[in-house]
Amino acid sequence: MKSAPSRSGPIAVWRTLLPAAVLLTGAVVYGVVVGGSFLRFTTTPLLLGVIVVAAGLAGTHRRVVGAGLVLAGWGTAVVLVDHGVVPGDRTTPAYMLGIGTGLLVALASAPRSEREEWLTSASITAFTAPLSLYLVPDMGSLGRWRIWSALLVGWAAWEVFWGWRDRQPSTRPDPVSDP
Repeated sequence: MKSAPSRSGPIAVWRTLLPAAVLLTGAVVYGVVVGGSFLRFTTTPLLLGVIVVAAGLAGTHRRVVGAGLVLAGWGTAVVLVDHGVVPGDRTTPAYMLGIGTGLLVALASAPRSEREEWLTSASITAFTAPLSLYLVPDMGSLGRWRIWSALLVGWAAWEVFWGWRDRQPSTRPDPVSDP
């Protein structure tokens, strides 16, 4: 029987801060390659998906891997459409197939113990990503790489907070010893 991982010590601290480090590194790399015009902005969903998957796999809270896989699937479709591999009149089906492929990869690759978390994050992303694009009043504002880099930095800050919170002793009563 495995014992519960320690909430303190340098390894536990590193494991909880590693996703934030991956997100910060991803924000910088994304800013350099897209902001520096080495890659087109249309690579954004694919790059963000890869960054999110890496951050999820790096830490103890792997719940976001499913979301990253959906973004990567959709992003792959965006890149294929942008490079003319998919005809322009097939854009919507290509995006739907990309999102669906991301969902299927999340389902197939999720460990049994984490399947529900992965599929929940994947499903929420599959719904909210297209919805947010539909509802945004100014599509041009989404084309600013600085916004996406800033969101990754904000997410990294959230992961630091979340990691710090998880290392604190629980104040909830133990249902076994405190009936």
